[in-house]
Amino acid sequence: MLSRFLALSGFAVLFGSSAIAADYCNYTPVTIYDGGTGTSKITVVVSNVPRPVYPGHGADRPWCIQTWRSLGASDMPTIVEKPSNGELRLGRSWVSYKGNKIGHDHFVIEKVWYGRMNEQHRAKVDYDVEVVAGPF
Repeated sequence: MLSRFLALSGFAVLFGSSAIAADYCNYTPVTIYDGGTGTSKITVVVSNVPRPVYPGHGADRPWCIQTWRSLGASDMPTIVEKPSNGELRLGRSWVSYKGNKIGHDHFVIEKVWYGRMNEQHRAKVDYDVEVVAGPF
């Protein structure tokens, strides 16, 4: 039964302190299950607002990154619905969104993972995005 769940858990860390990064990116964690759909709400500052500079990292870090942990191996997620006001990047264990325009945005991905007996599971994650003018 536990192998049927994939926990998406995120923290707002953009190359530095989560306390500072949380002023520019915030999202709700979500748990998905085989055949289900989860929802995550992202609030992110529009990409043209400067972020704090951390030693050893570039100043251009407008991406809001959500990572997840799986109870099994996973495939690359696929984009079911693209965002209309921002950019989306995907990795096996992360979703990254950059808001290019203030306002509401939305996108959907599908995640595939494998259980303990190598059985395939899939679920969708529906992202509700609010892009705001300045730090919260």
